[in-house]
Amino acid sequence: MKTFFWGSWLLLTLGLAGYYGYTIGYGEDKSDLLIGETTYGHHQIEMSCATCHTSPFGGKDVLQNACTQCHSEELDMANDSHPRSKFTDPRNADLLKIIDARYCVSCHTEHHKDKTAEMGLTLPADYCFHCHQEIGEERESHKDMPFDSCATAGCHNYHDNRALYEGFLLRHANEPVFKVIAQIPAKTAEQDYQKKYPDSKPMNIGAADLKAFSGKLPDNVVHEWMASAHGQNGIECKDCHVNNTVSEEWIAKPDHQQCQSCHQKQVKGFLEGKHGMRLASTVAQPLQAINPSESDLAFKEDALGITHSCTACHSSHEFNTKTAAVDACLGCHNDEHSLAFLDSPHFNLWEKA
Repeated sequence: MKTFFWGSWLLLTLGLAGYYGYTIGYGEDKSDLLIGETTYGHHQIEMSCATCHTSPFGGKDVLQNACTQCHSEELDMANDSHPRSKFTDPRNADLLKIIDARYCVSCHTEHHKDKTAEMGLTLPADYCFHCHQEIGEERESHKDMPFDSCATAGCHNYHDNRALYEGFLLRHANEPVFKVIAQIPAKTAEQDYQKKYPDSKPMNIGAADLKAFSGKLPDNVVHEWMASAHGQNGIECKDCHVNNTVSEEWIAKPDHQQCQSCHQKQVKGFLEGKHGMRLASTVAQPLQAINPSESDLAFKEDALGITHSCTACHSSHEFNTKTAAVDACLGCHNDEHSLAFLDSPHFNLWEKA
């Protein structure tokens, strides 16, 4: 009986070890390895464990490198009053006994849904209090303020601890200069160009481009392109559909890499946001762009299969920036917050533009 028991136990152990070993090394679906759900910001890369866990036994230092690899630019831009150097200074060694602020994961933990607040931020509510509990007693202006209101009151945040002067903005919101800025309507690229060059005419599509399409041009493509900022500025089909740096082969569906040859700043912003962050992944096996069906948010049924890309919002040939500003968003997003925009003063201003 004992032999049977230990034999079964050994087979089960070897089976589980083999399954998880294969999943870690070769499996595409690693959901069984998750110890809990990731936050909204990291949801897109949760199946690519190696993005953060570059070494399975590296500890906090490996995770810290992963954090700074993706978020180094934001940290550099912040007027950081809590830099890592502050906590590696021996004079502040006592602070590490409270919170080891040398590591992002000391406050920003992953895979703990019970600790994840609204908007996907994982951060203890009382993280300021542990080091600054005397503020409420020493500063009259902070007297009787809740211990967890430092950030929620809109005054401070950890990485940039300067006061945010919301009171100033409220007091001066009705001054003319603020009103003028708020009422400037958004303009499409076509409108700006036509205003600057009123005598401009749509250029003719090149013969080489027509040959490349081999008669497969949809009826609306030429008209959309001719009316767009690209058509008006002499950008021809081959400028997007042919990668001259690699080969002369025709690219049927140009992606963000083609767009960034002219729009570096815009593509950079796209890759840093939730719509394009997967494409910016630096793991050995690049991730595919996400689509709405892979998110937990509410989306319209007919939009669930739309893969995030530049042309998903800007269309393939029309490139209407006004449409991308609202229609593209509400073409996918179907949550209460997004739909509320239609009843806001902001939407009325956009409609008049």
